Amino acid sequence: MKLRPDSKETVREIDQEVGCFIDTQTTQVRDLLTKLNPVLLEAAEKLMEEEVMTGDDLRALMDGGTVAERLLSGSWVHGPE
Repeated sequence: MKLRPDSKETVREIDQEVGCFIDTQTTQVRDLLTKLNPVLLEAAEKLMEEEVMTGDDLRALMDGGTVAERLLSGSWVHGPE
């Protein structure tokens, strides 16, 4: 398929915009993962220990609570024995 000169320019502009969009989103995702890294590490550690985590447990982590607080409150769900 042969593109007209103006079509080539349009394709180039679209490629630039898509590239900018991808760069922006990549930066946002990296920033978010960096910000949430402590929460993600704690969740992963507890999942390795307990094998189960409720939505409430994850929300508590995301809200700044700790899994230890959830354990003390008795709301942690344990995996199969």
